[in-house]
Amino acid sequence: MNGKMEQSFNERKAERSFLTTYTIHLFCIFAGIVMMDTNRFVPFLVLFLIVACWVVYLRQKGSYRDRVFFTVVAVQASLILYVMNTQEILSVIPPFLAIAVLMGLYGIPELLITGYITFTLIIIYHLCIEHTFCIRTIDDIYRYLFPILSAYSVIWVTHFWVIQREKSRKRMMGIIQNLKSAELSKDDFMANVSHEIRTPINTISGMSEVILREELPEHIREKVQDIQSSGRNLLSVVNDMLDFSELQSGKQTLVEVSYNITSTINDVINMANAWKGDKNIELIVDCDTDIPRSLIGDEQKIRRVILGLVNNAFKFTNDGCVTIEIGFRKEKYGINLFVSVRDTGIGIDEAHQEKLFTTFSQVDTKRNRQEGGVGLGLAIAQALIEQMGGYLSVKSHLGKGSEFQFVIPQKVEEMEPIISIGNIINKFNILIYVDMEQFDMMAIRDEYTNMIIHMTSQLNVRFHLCRNLAEFKRRVEREVYTHAFISFKEYKEDENYFEDLSQKIKIVAIVEPFQNKEIQSLAIMRMFKPFYVLSVVRILRGEGSDSTRSQNYYKRSHFVAPEAKVLVVDDNLINLKVVSGLLKPYQIKVETALSGAEALEKIERRDFDLVFMDHMMPEMDGIEAFHRIRKKKGMYFKEVPIIALTANAVAGAREMFLAEGFQDFVAKPIELSVLERSLKSILPEEMISLVDHNISVANPQNDG
Repeated sequence: MNGKMEQSFNERKAERSFLTTYTIHLFCIFAGIVMMDTNRFVPFLVLFLIVACWVVYLRQKGSYRDRVFFTVVAVQASLILYVMNTQEILSVIPPFLAIAVLMGLYGIPELLITGYITFTLIIIYHLCIEHTFCIRTIDDIYRYLFPILSAYSVIWVTHFWVIQREKSRKRMMGIIQNLKSAELSKDDFMANVSHEIRTPINTISGMSEVILREELPEHIREKVQDIQSSGRNLLSVVNDMLDFSELQSGKQTLVEVSYNITSTINDVINMANAWKGDKNIELIVDCDTDIPRSLIGDEQKIRRVILGLVNNAFKFTNDGCVTIEIGFRKEKYGINLFVSVRDTGIGIDEAHQEKLFTTFSQVDTKRNRQEGGVGLGLAIAQALIEQMGGYLSVKSHLGKGSEFQFVIPQKVEEMEPIISIGNIINKFNILIYVDMEQFDMMAIRDEYTNMIIHMTSQLNVRFHLCRNLAEFKRRVEREVYTHAFISFKEYKEDENYFEDLSQKIKIVAIVEPFQNKEIQSLAIMRMFKPFYVLSVVRILRGEGSDSTRSQNYYKRSHFVAPEAKVLVVDDNLINLKVVSGLLKPYQIKVETALSGAEALEKIERRDFDLVFMDHMMPEMDGIEAFHRIRKKKGMYFKEVPIIALTANAVAGAREMFLAEGFQDFVAKPIELSVLERSLKSILPEEMISLVDHNISVANPQNDG
């Protein structure tokens, strides 16, 4: 469409330029005719032809070629009128050659044929009617024949040039068409690859999620989490390829929704813990407690960028720490969201930092091959940040680590901060016992100290930081405390003491998941690393210990809808099981259909509150099934909400489904936050009952 508009604009511009030149030329002919003192109607006829050409152009009468032919014929007619009133053929040749060259600039070979005809008629007129020249001597040949042959030569050369130009244009158009076909083929290929790869990934991730919601032994849970993590890593590679393709073609679009940053942070931490694995690395999270609860932006792309930077940090860090810092600054339009990811990894020298954001380029190719990846992550992150109106910067020193920072503007839907612990601040008196000497690297000590100081100052709760066990015991004897946060190493220093103390105050052990079983006392609460403000506030609000949360987290949902009836349509039986399992915690009544035809039968027999419709199905795809439902008689069929549920997640898919009339779009593999947001926005409010056990501290209304 844009190509046609550009071509039309260029043609109109060329037509206007040539017509202006012709007008000047015709006025010169007009002046010449007036000076010849010819019949009075001749000058007015020339003027009429000039005006007619402009009227046809301004009113855009006919096609471009039709207008061009009209203009050229009118100009040549004016020239013939001029010729009929001149007694010297040589004076006709220069204006005619000027007209011939201008005709050539149109790029239409047929126009030059009219030039041959017109010039031949002029020669015949002067030779046979006016008898203005005859060739008797050699001088006559030089005087008449040479200019005439030269004029024919100019017309022929111009004609030949136009023909060659037209052939080149057609070859170029053929190449462009082939490139467009290749681009469309690539898009189709990417769509098919997206669908075919995302379908098994959806099974891996979805079934893992369903299994993790069951009561499982810890060693089984860890293995399932490893499977889920591998599925997510594979999905990350697929997303890199798709994002790169979409960014290259300019099809990547922003999808701004209302979201809560705490959900984004939780997702990032869960993935970061999976990437961390067995590496001896501390994950430190420093989050500003005053970030507005409900923001408006493309949350999926923001999370995508943060995950990319965090993954990169763990990939090139073997010892030390990875720190994620999240803050904001108020602006007139909302806020500037600030995210920093720091690591103590191998670092990058200044000479290679420019290569960081180049696609398919790795600073350390050998190391990158060991760690995996296709060399697109940082380039994609920078492109996505710039698309969202932000910027990305990097600071790095070889052997000392790197820091990636980005800032993006976000609108604010609700200014209430993400941290809210009510009017109970004065009830807390807290001890924190973390022996910084256990960390060999000074960077870890500094990051932890800065995070704790920032957290205590923001919460405005009485915190006391102890450096050793003797100081801890001394403080406990002198003052009454409500909570004590200790790391696993500190707990192992004197297990009996802390188990006895847990009968008097709440002891919270900060542990890795695998260390959980080494704490025998049920009175001691557990907080899985990272130790950061959202986890601390969750403990202060009495939302439970991670020792129990690790078992029942996967059963939780933010609401239930036991009266809701949902139809899930997919040609893959395992996908139906996955979606049914993911909907189970919401207590929704689920029916399934393996084809569009079966869906039509079921939707006629029973009313549903919501339909999830797969796209690529044999015989009748999701879009055709959608339109057949909408064409049925009755308001129910025209109003029942239908959500596109598909692995086709290439650029423009969401817009395409919404344009078809779908109420929403959910991509596979299904992200729980996206699924929950769609359910909450589409199901009737009277069917939804909120559950008061949110994991996010802010209890968001719109958990993104």
